[in-house]
Amino acid sequence: MANVEATLIQNLIDEIQTLIMEIKNAGEAGRTKLKDINVALCQDVLGNNTKLNTEDWSKRAEDEQYTLHARLAMIRDSLRTAAGLDGPTDPKHIMSGEYATTGAILWWASIGFILTILLLFIVIWRWGKATGTDFAQRVQAASVAVRDHDAAKDKETKAMASLAEAERKVKETKETQDDSAKQKAQQDRDEKERQAGAQRALREAANTEALAAIRAIREGGADEASVLEMVILLGALGGSLHLVGSLVKYVGNRQLKRSWLLYYFYTPVAGAALAPIVYMLLRVGILSPTSSSTSGGSTIANLNLIAIYAFAALSGLFGKTALDKLAEVFKTIFRSGEASTKDSIGSERPPGGSTATGARSP
Repeated sequence: MANVEATLIQNLIDEIQTLIMEIKNAGEAGRTKLKDINVALCQDVLGNNTKLNTEDWSKRAEDEQYTLHARLAMIRDSLRTAAGLDGPTDPKHIMSGEYATTGAILWWASIGFILTILLLFIVIWRWGKATGTDFAQRVQAASVAVRDHDAAKDKETKAMASLAEAERKVKETKETQDDSAKQKAQQDRDEKERQAGAQRALREAANTEALAAIRAIREGGADEASVLEMVILLGALGGSLHLVGSLVKYVGNRQLKRSWLLYYFYTPVAGAALAPIVYMLLRVGILSPTSSSTSGGSTIANLNLIAIYAFAALSGLFGKTALDKLAEVFKTIFRSGEASTKDSIGSERPPGGSTATGARSP
């Protein structure tokens, strides 16, 4: 059996002394709890020194070292219980009971606000495609382009008719001896030809625009990919809103612990992943049974896209509620006649702490 390292004992004593100070600073209630715990052993181990003498410690028997180590660990655990700690005491540990630092709060607040604003701009940018509103705009644009093409074609036809008339007059003046009439007819013919060329160019440009507008109609309207993309974006947006709202609330209440910071990374990702699941259940009519009779869960054209997008955003904003609803749906579909087991999800402790410590989800 190897000796117990002196550094391990010193760390235990340092932790015990830190816990003693924390409990004393908690007020009269903390000092009352401290009276019930015998911490005199620490001074017995240290002797008259403030730090453990490694040479004296190495001279102790192995059995004595292990006994003292076990007794110090018991004192440490009792102090931690009295202090209401249920996690690591190292302030650098992510699961410690320390409050989040100012830097971490500002960093996460910046990330939350930037992510929310960025997602809002992307949603606005993709909204027309995802809702099919740009399809009507493209049809209107194609209608205008075809009308402009027809007008340009009519003007070109008239210009060509005027050119033909001018050419006829040029031929007639060739049979006369009037040079001024010939010159005037030729100038008129050249002007008509210039106008006809200009109208031809305008008609060709209008034709190109009309063809482009007609082709754009095929790319308009919402499709499966654009709808799924918008669902994911709105789910992430809802999660980002939850991130910002929860962060501001817990900082305002001075209750934000470091152990919850990872949760804020989870919320936008969970919202983006949860929204498509809710969307698929809406499509097949599980969450809204009446919708299956109208849409059949097959075509985009029959869907109420605005309602689906609202559900997607709410799924990210109220992720826990959405998960509870999905659990209810799953249990209903796969209902079992057996009694529920003791390790059901509802009996789990909330993340971040037990109910005894008053931990709450942001």
